[in-house]
Amino acid sequence: MSLQVGSSSQDDDDDLNYHTPDKPVPWKDIPPNAPKAEAKELHIQLDAEAEELMLRKMHDIWKRLLKKPNTVCK
Repeated sequence: MSLQVGSSSQDDDDDLNYHTPDKPVPWKDIPPNAPKAEAKELHIQLDAEAEELMLRKMHDIWKRLLKKPNTVCK
């Protein structure tokens, strides 16, 4: 018996599969000749956005798991 956690909507799938060929890694868009301060600021902003997305996804997964009856332990 296995516990499966599925996504509840297409939006969830889009968020979980953020780095796909049609959605390139955003920090690769920083030009190599960008000023260091600007590049550092963009990295900080992108790190914060990634952390927020990860925490939101973890929260959603835990909410779904807690709603399900305990099927693992009997």
